[in-house]
Amino acid sequence: MILELHLKEDIAGATFMSVATSSPELIINCIATFISEGNVGVGTIVGSTVFNVLAVPSICGLLTITKIHLEWWAVTRECIFYCLSVIAFIFVTYDHRIMWYEAALLVVSYGVYLICN
Repeated sequence: MILELHLKEDIAGATFMSVATSSPELIINCIATFISEGNVGVGTIVGSTVFNVLAVPSICGLLTITKIHLEWWAVTRECIFYCLSVIAFIFVTYDHRIMWYEAALLVVSYGVYLICN
Protein backbone atom coordinates (compact mmCIF):
# COMPACT_ATOMS: atom_id res chain seq x y z
CA MET A 1 0.00 0.00 0.00
CA ILE A 2 1.45 3.36 -1.05
CA LEU A 3 0.73 6.33 1.18
CA GLU A 4 0.25 9.62 -0.65
CA LEU A 5 0.31 12.74 1.46
CA HIS A 6 -0.04 15.32 -1.36
CA LEU A 7 2.60 17.61 0.15
CA LYS A 8 4.33 20.46 -1.65
CA GLU A 9 7.91 19.66 -2.64
CA ASP A 10 9.40 22.16 -0.19
CA ILE A 11 7.36 20.77 2.72
CA ALA A 12 8.28 17.19 1.83
CA GLY A 13 11.96 18.13 1.51
CA ALA A 14 11.98 20.03 4.80
CA THR A 15 10.26 17.12 6.54
CA PHE A 16 12.78 14.64 5.15
CA MET A 17 15.68 16.90 6.18
CA SER A 18 14.33 17.37 9.68
CA VAL A 19 13.88 13.64 10.19
CA ALA A 20 17.31 12.90 8.77
CA THR A 21 19.10 15.51 10.87
CA SER A 22 17.16 14.90 14.10
CA SER A 23 17.20 11.10 14.20
CA PRO A 24 20.77 10.82 15.57
CA GLU A 25 19.94 13.24 18.40
CA LEU A 26 16.80 11.34 19.26
CA ILE A 27 18.66 8.03 19.43
CA ILE A 28 21.53 9.48 21.49
CA ASN A 29 19.10 11.13 23.90
CA CYS A 30 17.06 7.95 24.32
CA ILE A 31 20.21 5.95 25.07
CA ALA A 32 21.53 8.62 27.45
CA THR A 33 18.21 8.98 29.24
CA PHE A 34 16.93 5.43 29.49
CA ILE A 35 20.02 3.21 29.34
CA SER A 36 23.08 5.06 30.66
CA GLU A 37 21.15 7.72 32.59
CA GLY A 38 23.64 10.35 31.39
CA ASN A 39 23.16 14.09 31.26
CA VAL A 40 23.74 14.85 27.56
CA GLY A 41 20.15 15.76 26.68
CA VAL A 42 20.14 19.55 26.84
CA GLY A 43 23.54 20.05 25.23
CA THR A 44 22.76 17.58 22.49
CA ILE A 45 19.43 19.15 21.63
CA VAL A 46 20.46 22.81 21.71
CA GLY A 47 23.90 22.34 20.14
CA SER A 48 22.82 20.13 17.29
CA THR A 49 19.71 22.20 16.61
CA VAL A 50 21.84 25.28 16.04
CA PHE A 51 23.97 23.24 13.64
CA ASN A 52 20.87 21.89 11.88
CA VAL A 53 19.31 25.34 11.53
CA LEU A 54 22.45 27.10 10.30
CA ALA A 55 24.83 24.61 8.69
CA VAL A 56 22.56 22.10 6.95
CA PRO A 57 20.62 24.65 4.84
CA SER A 58 23.84 26.57 4.13
CA ILE A 59 25.61 23.47 2.86
CA CYS A 60 22.59 22.55 0.74
CA GLY A 61 22.59 26.06 -0.73
CA LEU A 62 26.31 25.90 -1.50
CA LEU A 63 26.05 22.52 -3.21
CA THR A 64 23.02 23.21 -5.38
CA ILE A 65 23.42 24.10 -9.04
CA THR A 66 20.14 25.97 -9.46
CA LYS A 67 18.95 29.14 -7.79
CA ILE A 68 16.91 28.68 -4.65
CA HIS A 69 14.07 31.12 -4.11
CA LEU A 70 13.00 31.47 -0.50
CA GLU A 71 9.85 33.27 0.46
CA TRP A 72 10.12 35.66 3.38
CA TRP A 73 7.31 33.95 5.30
CA ALA A 74 9.03 30.56 5.34
CA VAL A 75 12.27 31.94 6.76
CA THR A 76 10.50 34.27 9.20
CA ARG A 77 8.16 31.52 10.41
CA GLU A 78 11.07 29.17 11.11
CA CYS A 79 13.00 31.86 13.01
CA ILE A 80 9.97 32.82 15.10
CA PHE A 81 9.08 29.25 15.99
CA TYR A 82 12.69 28.36 16.76
CA CYS A 83 12.98 31.31 19.16
CA LEU A 84 9.66 30.42 20.79
CA SER A 85 10.67 26.77 21.13
CA VAL A 86 13.96 27.70 22.83
CA ILE A 87 12.09 30.00 25.22
CA ALA A 88 9.55 27.25 25.97
CA PHE A 89 12.38 24.74 26.46
CA ILE A 90 14.13 27.04 28.95
CA PHE A 91 10.84 27.65 30.75
CA VAL A 92 10.05 23.93 30.99
CA THR A 93 13.52 22.80 32.10
CA TYR A 94 14.21 25.69 34.48
CA ASP A 95 13.42 23.64 37.59
CA HIS A 96 15.20 20.52 36.22
CA ARG A 97 11.90 18.65 36.07
CA ILE A 98 9.36 18.27 33.30
CA MET A 99 5.80 17.82 34.48
CA TRP A 100 3.10 16.22 32.33
CA TYR A 101 1.38 19.54 31.65
CA GLU A 102 4.68 21.09 30.54
CA ALA A 103 5.25 18.19 28.16
CA ALA A 104 1.68 18.62 26.90
CA LEU A 105 2.40 22.33 26.33
CA LEU A 106 5.40 21.43 24.16
CA VAL A 107 3.37 18.90 22.17
CA VAL A 108 0.54 21.41 21.65
CA SER A 109 3.03 24.07 20.55
CA TYR A 110 4.41 21.62 17.99
CA GLY A 111 0.85 21.10 16.75
CA VAL A 112 0.47 24.88 16.36
CA TYR A 113 3.72 24.90 14.38
CA LEU A 114 2.39 22.20 12.06
CA ILE A 115 -0.85 24.11 11.52
CA CYS A 116 1.09 27.26 10.61
CA ASN A 117 2.93 25.41 7.85
